[in-house]
Amino acid sequence: MNALYENEVCLINTTGAATNYCVVKMLVVVVVWNGVILHSFFHFYFVNQNYSSDKPFLANYVSSCLYMYVDLAMELVLGLCDCLLLIARLQLERLVWIAKSLDATAQTGRLFQFYVSMYNRTVVVLKDNLSPYFGPLILLHCTYACLEAAVCILDVESYLDPREKDDSILPVVANIMWPLSDVKKLTALFLLGGGVNAMNSNAIA
Repeated sequence: MNALYENEVCLINTTGAATNYCVVKMLVVVVVWNGVILHSFFHFYFVNQNYSSDKPFLANYVSSCLYMYVDLAMELVLGLCDCLLLIARLQLERLVWIAKSLDATAQTGRLFQFYVSMYNRTVVVLKDNLSPYFGPLILLHCTYACLEAAVCILDVESYLDPREKDDSILPVVANIMWPLSDVKKLTALFLLGGGVNAMNSNAIA
């Protein structure tokens, strides 16, 4: 975070203008509200499924809440990673724009030093700060999403069995939405990571 802040200060000092982070703010709003809305739905679903006079409701409720809100915490952490990747990409885009906009009267030596130092800071952020922290989390979440998808598919098949008397569509919807939500998190990360890699290639070129 400090390195990205230093990059922004350098960009402001060089260009006299701040980077437009509106798209990052929009991403934050989407991540937070998506998590709140989805997990409110799942909260209602688990309460509806587990509330019965012949079942130990409190134990099921606590375990369901623990399961859901660990998933929500994971969603917010991965959303933070998305935002940091997007900030790095926006800063690299401005860096490439500065390099392409150099004219004959520009102080090429000073700008080249600025270009190299900012690029190096961004690489250090991605390689030494983000990768060791978020890499294991993403790997763990991929494994979790695969296991979760398999469990949800089996659960959906049991509800679609014609011998089952439960005609409620809510369990089917919940079992489709839950793995889709995790696939969405991973897809966003992979797309943003690919975008940053592409900008890194452009910056080197």
